[in-house]
Amino acid sequence: IDVVQDYKQLKTSMKFTTALKLSFNNLKTKLGRTLITAIAGSIGIIGVALVLAISNGFSNEIGKLETETLSTLPITVTEIPFTFQSGPPTGVNDNASNETTLFDPVYDSDSVSHYNVFTEEYLTYLDNIDSSLVSSIQYNYGVAMLMIYNDNGVLKNSFTEDVTFSELSNNDAYLNGQFNLVAGSLPTNEFGVVIIVDVLNEIDSKVLEFLGFDPSQDISFNEVIGKEIVVANSDDITYGVSGGKITQSVDQTSYDNGIVLNVTGVLKAKNDGLETTTQGIFFHDNLEIAYIENNLDSTICTEFAGRDRTDLSPDEINALNIQMHQSGCSELPMLISIYPESFAEKDEVLAYLDAFNEGKIEADQVLYTDLAATISGIMGSIITNISAVLVAFAAISLVVSSIMIGIITYVSVLERTKEIGILRSLGARKRDISSVFNAESIIIGFIAGMIGIVTTFILSIPINIVLANVLEGFGDIAILRIDHALYLITISVILTFIAGLIPSRIAAKKDPVEALRHNE
Repeated sequence: IDVVQDYKQLKTSMKFTTALKLSFNNLKTKLGRTLITAIAGSIGIIGVALVLAISNGFSNEIGKLETETLSTLPITVTEIPFTFQSGPPTGVNDNASNETTLFDPVYDSDSVSHYNVFTEEYLTYLDNIDSSLVSSIQYNYGVAMLMIYNDNGVLKNSFTEDVTFSELSNNDAYLNGQFNLVAGSLPTNEFGVVIIVDVLNEIDSKVLEFLGFDPSQDISFNEVIGKEIVVANSDDITYGVSGGKITQSVDQTSYDNGIVLNVTGVLKAKNDGLETTTQGIFFHDNLEIAYIENNLDSTICTEFAGRDRTDLSPDEINALNIQMHQSGCSELPMLISIYPESFAEKDEVLAYLDAFNEGKIEADQVLYTDLAATISGIMGSIITNISAVLVAFAAISLVVSSIMIGIITYVSVLERTKEIGILRSLGARKRDISSVFNAESIIIGFIAGMIGIVTTFILSIPINIVLANVLEGFGDIAILRIDHALYLITISVILTFIAGLIPSRIAAKKDPVEALRHNE
């Protein structure tokens, strides 16, 4: 009687390790079908892994481009900040309407969301930046100078000859990164200019004609060294109108009173740089300052200073400001270029610029453009969007392979019906039966994931060789990250587990007696 009272029915259960062992032994007996199923299931993993590997490789190349090539680009501050807008242009709200019969004039300034106002406070703030963070700061005043060349007694001017002069960067790292000095030397003060040719030694024939050469003849780089060019002051230029267009003319007095410049060297754009097509005549950045000092008291600057702006429209005020800058009548810059000492210091420079805007209303803030980040951001955005589309297409094959694995698992259920009956008769619960087939799905998913990752690493070798030949200057493009590989293996296991849930439920619900009679 005591024995009967102490009797307790024990609940039977199967360890998951046992379920894994049973599933593994079953898969081993059908090794061929298991491998074929796993290989089929790995196709989706391979597709997604290759897309992620190539996307990661391109992202690495963009990072290298930003640190090695784009790092020399300056942070720019202009009167109208440049902003990149992606997507289609914004239109008028569908519900907006104007029922009047009156014109509503729109000014160019209305389309500008923000104007930077350069004040003495801001310029002083830039001057006080830690010198260890920046290699140089360059101010461009937007001066349109008239250049004169004395060609054996014939005075040619850049306006008539349609020759444009540009400001040379004052940053040595940028110049060394973009150009090679092929003749002479760089200018050391405001009285020097350089000629820049593109990667093919090409230059506008008008530049050579302006300097007194015959473009049809062979002209060596050294022949331009020492050529003398004069900058005419505002009061020494005669303005007129011809054919409805403004003309500018000079005489000997203009030439004698001007600022004398000399061509000191020739620069050639580098093949792997950002300035491969740059060409023309470039002057030292201090020339604009010297020109402004000479012309602040000129007649035209006096007229600008005394002009009443009360009745001017926003566009007219903007046009007047541009004219003042072009005539050398403004000591405030139009463009500021800030060159960080290196890529590592750029974030600190940006933080310093952001600190100026703290606590200020939007109208008083000065916004900047990080051109390097803008370019790499655009490229990165394109690669991310393309990768997302490709991953979506590759993921379709993942779903298809998961469905196929579900079907294979169901076939396995049918084949192992008698085994299910035996397990149930030995005390296995419904959940134990489900565990057996879930374990089988997990094993297949793991094997499929591993095959997919290993195959991806193997395929990356020929892909990198082909892309290296097609994309000059690029290194290894297909580089699968280890964390991405682990994620994909996990996803493969999860998807096959989900695909096997329904067949495992079917197996669990089978009647033990009927299962034992199967195939009798």
